[in-house]
Amino acid sequence: MTSRVRQLSWVGIGVLALFTVAACERKEEHKPSPSGPSSAGETPIAIGAVLPLTGDGAKYGQDMRRAIELGVREINAEGGVRGAPLSVQFEDDAGKPSTGIAALKKITSVHDIDIVIGGVFSSVALAMVPVADAEGCLLFSPSASSPKLSGSSKLFFRNWPSDTFDAVAMAQFVTETLHINKVAILYDNGEYGVGLKDAFVRSFSARQGEITAAESYLAATPEFRAQITKIVSGNPQALYLLGYYKEFATILRQARELGFGGQILSCVSFDEPELLKLAGPAAEGVIFTRPFYDSQAGAPTVKRFASAYEKAYGAAPTVFAAHAYDALGIIATAIGASKPPYSPDRIADRIRQISEYDGVAGKTSFGANNEVVKQPQFMEVREGRFVPYEK
Repeated sequence: MTSRVRQLSWVGIGVLALFTVAACERKEEHKPSPSGPSSAGETPIAIGAVLPLTGDGAKYGQDMRRAIELGVREINAEGGVRGAPLSVQFEDDAGKPSTGIAALKKITSVHDIDIVIGGVFSSVALAMVPVADAEGCLLFSPSASSPKLSGSSKLFFRNWPSDTFDAVAMAQFVTETLHINKVAILYDNGEYGVGLKDAFVRSFSARQGEITAAESYLAATPEFRAQITKIVSGNPQALYLLGYYKEFATILRQARELGFGGQILSCVSFDEPELLKLAGPAAEGVIFTRPFYDSQAGAPTVKRFASAYEKAYGAAPTVFAAHAYDALGIIATAIGASKPPYSPDRIADRIRQISEYDGVAGKTSFGANNEVVKQPQFMEVREGRFVPYEK
């Protein structure tokens, strides 16, 4: 594929490693559209973003879109990338693999763009990778975590750790910190839930842990009592929930109603403030993992991002928003550090050379198979709030 990244004059890339705040109020639009101003006389550097802007995953996609738009405004306020403004063409995948493929093809063929942020869900990213490969398109996911994505393409990157790392960390935490050796699993029967379940079972079993039950469910299921009854009958010390927050709220209430009094564990999708409202007291004490992000951290970059995001959108940024913001920053830094002639291959080489990118979601580096190197953070629900876990 012929390179479509424009050749631009050098201005410097220092601003790309650390965004400055230029939080502008704007009315939110709920349809795919380009983001970012164009400077007179300069051709914008266009990248794409395929996100779930509608459907059950719209909350994640809209949070990420806002963060990307904030980053674009900040980069352009500081002179853009190599003197040219950055713009983003958004397309909606509705959280569906087939729609994601169509959205990616539209970006590459209609909009002539070969650098794309997406997909958000593992199932969508897995469907998009071979299409991106065929188009010679660099694909950068801010949240897809399936182990199947590891080494899937030399042009695929993510700044969100693989489920393998997440599950191994949870297995170690459960056995060494909580001293629990009997765990039941209730998981969404999709790519994300299955990937986490399989990785945890392998790691926990290797530590002589016992899986007392592994029950699945379909997304948008309103009733879980049958699975929970089977789980409770096995007398597990802990229940590991894997899936998405909307189902978690119902599961928590029903589990408590059916008498489960053990420790409840979960994954990063638990990290959604709306869940605390939906589940109420049933969420108290849940422990979950997430890639490191602390909106209250003292680091200036994090403070500026959190302040700018809340000023612009009236809500605190989520861990998903933080990773989308960093994904944009990493791509912009790599473009700015590349030399002409520009191409996805050259930009990919620059991304691989990034060591400890100091973003709002912690320091990011890339290792073998383009895998991100990051350690998870353990969180818990305490007095109705998400707080770092304390033993």
